[in-house]
Amino acid sequence: MSEPKPTYITAALDLTETKSAEAIDTFRDEWDFLSNFFPVPVEIEGIIYPTTEHAFQAMKTREVGERYSVRDAATPAVAKRKGKKVSLRENWHTERFAVMEQVLRAKFSAPHLRDKLLATGDRFLIEGNTWRDTTWGMVRDKTTGEWRGRNELGKLLMKLRNEIRNESNDDARVDKTTDGSDGELITLALKMREVAYAPYSRYHVGAAVRTDSGATFGGCNVENASYGLCNCAERTAIFSAVATGARVITEVVVATDDGGSPCGACRQVLAEFAPRDAPLRVVLINKAGNMVRQTTIAELLPLAFNLQP
Repeated sequence: MSEPKPTYITAALDLTETKSAEAIDTFRDEWDFLSNFFPVPVEIEGIIYPTTEHAFQAMKTREVGERYSVRDAATPAVAKRKGKKVSLRENWHTERFAVMEQVLRAKFSAPHLRDKLLATGDRFLIEGNTWRDTTWGMVRDKTTGEWRGRNELGKLLMKLRNEIRNESNDDARVDKTTDGSDGELITLALKMREVAYAPYSRYHVGAAVRTDSGATFGGCNVENASYGLCNCAERTAIFSAVATGARVITEVVVATDDGGSPCGACRQVLAEFAPRDAPLRVVLINKAGNMVRQTTIAELLPLAFNLQP
């Protein structure tokens, strides 16, 4: 099957003069962290991969066995070769760009990599290569010095960099629509996020809950080499509250890198301890303390399991 017509026309950039100093045109050496071959664990759909290259190649297929086979590849290069042999998922040629963004977001959820990406400033990021990949990268014409290609990987990296920069430049730690009493929970959730144990995903989460008595409890995510033994921050906080005799949670604040929402399991546990006559408020904040969303557990999980008549 032929590849669909590209969304973007082939670009030609003249970076032979002053602009050359502004561009990063190789993802090696000082800039190796920009490469998908860079060793940093990423978790995609419950599987932890050693690099984003492993993750991207594995996501070409929906066959779980094939995904694990790619994950176990000794090197990113081997993973790339294995990726060429898997059974392709439907619409891969169009979905691959969203998948690449997904794995890059997982990669740059790691704080040290976010800082490195920000340190590239406003420099144009080019995935320059010699293997003539003009979709994800660009190839330099030896005669004219022009770079030609779509540079989709470079574009995604610059998009993420802009998002991270905008987030960092936002001085307002809490949106004015939050309740004044949220401050205590926000402070606690951010504190819990700092002590999260997340060596595999590098996605640190902190949570703080308030009970119907007004007491507050915090929790962080605790990961394990055996994925099924991991525990989320929301549940850690709730279990701490329940251990003191609390049975009703009135509010929860969740602090993540980007304001991510509780997983399905945490939503169900929150619903278990929600007030019967009032909504359980859910406030999602990013690592800077900015509110990303304010909602309720009923909105996040409208059809929760419930044994109450």
